[in-house]
Amino acid sequence: MARCGTVFGRYLAAVQRFVAQLDQPEDAARLGGMTRAVLGGDGAAMITFLCTARKCLTTHNAPEGLWAWHEKALAIVIDRAVAGSALERLDSETHQRMLRSYRSAGGSPVDL
Repeated sequence: MARCGTVFGRYLAAVQRFVAQLDQPEDAARLGGMTRAVLGGDGAAMITFLCTARKCLTTHNAPEGLWAWHEKALAIVIDRAVAGSALERLDSETHQRMLRSYRSAGGSPVDL
């Protein structure tokens, strides 16, 4: 599951960059709050973020590369659901990898 952290961190940063380009303050605020929750280790927030991001990506015609990250993140959430841990907090190793991946992918600093 540690891979989960790496992929989800990169996905969060990619969505954040995409939304920042849109000049849509409502989308940025909504997804920004969810990003903080996910980066805080909230497993349930991952599901909410995916659903909300999908709507935003669809509405604003996101590029294929971003959809590829979305599919990878979706697969992780499905794997967590199958394992019975979708709503649980992330384990420490996964959480730390997600934070490192988010930062290395250029994610904006977020107060946790």
